[in-house]
Amino acid sequence: MKYFNSQLGNNEETSNIGKLWSVDENNELYKEVENNKNYSQIAAIHKRTEKAIILRVISHIIYPKYKNNEMTLDQLSFEYNIEKDLIEKNIAKYENQPKEPKEPKKPKEQQTNIDKILTDLDNRLLRLEQKIDYIISSFLPEMK
Repeated sequence: MKYFNSQLGNNEETSNIGKLWSVDENNELYKEVENNKNYSQIAAIHKRTEKAIILRVISHIIYPKYKNNEMTLDQLSFEYNIEKDLIEKNIAKYENQPKEPKEPKKPKEQQTNIDKILTDLDNRLLRLEQKIDYIISSFLPEMK
């Protein structure tokens, strides 16, 4: 897949593949869809694939309307000329995403090192606490 994407990225017609969408580019997409441009025309304008445009329409235009109960899936499919099955498949992905981003897992070796450091710190704090208790009990008996 990486090879495929790099080939598309090197192609002038799809040179924006994998790049983040800017706010302006999103706004242009909304206008183009509103003006009933077909997805292949929009893809050419944005230098992205037609599939990328369709997925962007689903995620940024159709899904919010579906989520806000503005239209049914049948209406959205008809309105945006996208197969209902494809819309449902992608909506299911959005609905199943965790609400908060997960903290990336640390490699096991890195986690082991962190655990060792924390254990060492705990041991040092315990020894320090014991020394403080010794000093207090030995030299300042009245403070007990």
